[in-house]
Amino acid sequence: MNAMRHDIIAKIGFPASAPVEGHFASLACLHEHGYLRDGGDYSYALTKAGFQVVLNGERPFLDVCVTPRGMFVDGVKKAAEEMFGALASEGFEGVVREASTGRSWYLSGGRSISLSGELDMCA
Repeated sequence: MNAMRHDIIAKIGFPASAPVEGHFASLACLHEHGYLRDGGDYSYALTKAGFQVVLNGERPFLDVCVTPRGMFVDGVKKAAEEMFGALASEGFEGVVREASTGRSWYLSGGRSISLSGELDMCA
């Protein structure tokens, strides 16, 4: 494991309503990557994975906080991109930027789009 990286910023807004599909893909993603094993608490699993719930005056949003064994300890890798896709499918919207690589992920309209030198669809 490399030294923990702190060059990732995010603001991912919570959806205004439950997902259209009726299930939470992010729960499955957290479980698949081992973050939902200790008691099944969604908020705790998000924190273990490296997300921080920020409460402001309007709607809560997710920020990234680099945690040991979290999704962002070595930058944004495949597990984090899968989680962005899951969150987007649930109606979360926002942006994640990784300064060291110049990559950005936009969550909007049920999709996660990754931008670097070219446009790639993640989910």
